Amino acid sequence: MSAAFLKAVEVFRRAGPWEDEDEYDNAERVILKRKPHSAKEAAVILEVVAVNFDVGPRSDELDIKALKVVSEWLLAMPAQTAPKPRLSLAG
Repeated sequence: MSAAFLKAVEVFRRAGPWEDEDEYDNAERVILKRKPHSAKEAAVILEVVAVNFDVGPRSDELDIKALKVVSEWLLAMPAQTAPKPRLSLAG
């Protein structure tokens, strides 16, 4: 994760939308504009989107765009294949 993204996550989780609105909005913007590079980043983006569902959508629609980016990222992941179970007659 980049330093800017980590700082934005820290601000987002610490500040809340009612403390420092500008700082919080900037942190949200950094998070929502990021294309995830890991499941952890995708989860953080979804965390921000979930908060926005509670308080109302963003007027710039970054939350909706972020959902699409996370969805595309997930769909592009290679399918995980489970190992085939081994049957044993020994018992």
